[in-house]
Amino acid sequence: QEPIAGATIALTGGGRRVVSGSDGAFTLPLEAQRTVTLVVRAPGYAPAFRTERLENGASGDFLILLDTLGGLPN
Repeated sequence: QEPIAGATIALTGGGRRVVSGSDGAFTLPLEAQRTVTLVVRAPGYAPAFRTERLENGASGDFLILLDTLGGLPN
């Protein structure tokens, strides 16, 4: 389970999109509390989806595991 630098994290349905840093971390600011579904994509990995309830101004840590395209987890 190594961090993936350069992964794209986006809200489903369009909108904001960010790229993870060298440590795999990302920041995705939101203006209002809501439930969102994130899609994470990186070359060589299957897309991963995660639904979270995010509060306005709050931050949190998420562990989102990606499976390699060959089917073995990272």
